[in-house]
Amino acid sequence: MNVYRGEVRQTRVRYLIIAILFALSCFSYGDRVALSLAGAAMGKAIPLDPDEDGLSLLRIQLSLWSESAKSISRTKT
Repeated sequence: MNVYRGEVRQTRVRYLIIAILFALSCFSYGDRVALSLAGAAMGKAIPLDPDEDGLSLLRIQLSLWSESAKSISRTKT
């Protein structure tokens, strides 16, 4: 009987992890879309070639993820 309860608990944790990853993926996709739409306005203000534009979007994305990770780690301690 204890083995069955352990399997149910693991399944719930797996679904929670999948749900969190899905939510983060949706947020990341939406954020990337918003940044690419803003890229047209940014391109008029700051002339960048496509490679530099992609790198600037990557830097923004990474900085947002690092700030999210910092805030999550602060709430757990």
